[in-house]
Amino acid sequence: TGGRCQGIFVWTPSGSGGRNVLFEGLYIHGYSDNVVLYQMENVRIYRCIVADAYSRKNDGSVAKSQGIYAARGMNGFTIEECIIDHNGWLDDGSSTTGPNIFNHNMYLNNGNTNVVVRRNIISDASSHGVQIRSGGIVEDNLVTHCAIGILMGGGDNLEANGVWALCRGNVVLSGKDIDAANKRGFGIDFKNISSGSISNNIVANRLSLTGGYFSIGKSVSGGPEGIGVNNLTVSNNVVYNWSSEIRFNSNCSGVVVSDNIVQDPTDRGRPLTDTYTYNDAEVDFKNNIYYSSRNTAEWFASNSRDVTLDQWQTTSEADCVIEQVAFVDPNRTTATYAQAVGAGSTHADFMREARKQSKMNWRQEYTIDALLSYFRAGFTRQN
Repeated sequence: TGGRCQGIFVWTPSGSGGRNVLFEGLYIHGYSDNVVLYQMENVRIYRCIVADAYSRKNDGSVAKSQGIYAARGMNGFTIEECIIDHNGWLDDGSSTTGPNIFNHNMYLNNGNTNVVVRRNIISDASSHGVQIRSGGIVEDNLVTHCAIGILMGGGDNLEANGVWALCRGNVVLSGKDIDAANKRGFGIDFKNISSGSISNNIVANRLSLTGGYFSIGKSVSGGPEGIGVNNLTVSNNVVYNWSSEIRFNSNCSGVVVSDNIVQDPTDRGRPLTDTYTYNDAEVDFKNNIYYSSRNTAEWFASNSRDVTLDQWQTTSEADCVIEQVAFVDPNRTTATYAQAVGAGSTHADFMREARKQSKMNWRQEYTIDALLSYFRAGFTRQN
């Protein structure tokens, strides 16, 4: 449509209804906002395709547009086994409909509770694949070709006591820029966190070549700081060929970064980690496995200044392991998956076939189980 027209719009006055609602098997496509929900309880979006939201203003200015927008007052909101693709922009070369910083596949605002994003295919967002400002659970998703893969916490109207965040088992691939003026390639971002866990995720093979990117990072996106990041464990993640750091830039307490594999086989001029502090009570690095093709004098950073390997081991992480880990096939992408299942040879080919998935045309090779198995198998260690 390109105007201000919502595909599904549900608003209920607080306490008046809107409970126990299931949206299943829908194809919602091409609205300015495909799904907009306010003040509902126990809502599930299941096995839907939500795609190609965009908007165009008559005065030529940039319009806001979301795939799924949960404004506020959602209690018990689950998005599960959906395909959320190419929302917030139109690929027509226009400056008014192209990708921008405001538009996302999922914009789940502050003021919601008990939010779960689970087992979805999330691709080609204007900016964020998943923006879950209210905290909650993000698990077992494939997030690919998004400028910012996952943001947990943050926002303009912060929860005063911070939010709880559980981000686990996701595969985040092929991070990209929004456009030439907005360099991105952020993997997993978090801020205003009271407690939580970032674990068993794969962040791999960034496409963006320049800019202030990071693989897993804190308080890098805009907006107020809130309470910082507290009582957060970042563990058992694989960061491969993202060529950008695990970053903590201020105001942390009780953050533990342990047992991660961080590998940069192609030197794009970025360190493996960057921390503002060597105080273990704030950020404690333990038992991580590192390798970079860069000179070891440039592997680490503190406040964006180079720290040598020897300095890092002396001041921050005496038990770190230096090892180039051999994986079965770490360069797997949606394009190689398309080739493997005979669906073409590009990411676009893969998404074109994936969007044909329906109850009447159910194919195992386009289920989230098949996809996660394929990518996780590629990151099986050989040594």
